[in-house]
Amino acid sequence: MVVWTPSSVCMYMYLTTVFRMQFENILVTDLQEKRSTLAERHDQGFRKVTSNFSESYSASWLVWPLSDAINFTIVARYFSPHFRATWDAGMGLLWNTYMSIITFRKDEQFGKLF
Repeated sequence: MVVWTPSSVCMYMYLTTVFRMQFENILVTDLQEKRSTLAERHDQGFRKVTSNFSESYSASWLVWPLSDAINFTIVARYFSPHFRATWDAGMGLLWNTYMSIITFRKDEQFGKLF
């Protein structure tokens, strides 16, 4: 978690921002409309990382240890072992939803945990 989480949080916020802007460029059909350059996409992705990193990193330290504790105790003890993968998949879905919310939110207070 110490090694993986900082890099995965940064890459998620950066790449989703860059890919979203690229996808918007593909959808632009009117040539009069401004298309973003690679430098603009890079700058916006970097701004997203620097503005949201501390919030998402601290949230990951709250969510994932608690999820693992539940997974290795309650789910492993009271359900069959194949439900542990289901638990992880469900938590991954919720985590990616949260990361998308804080990466693309318009209101800075929306989705804040801290």
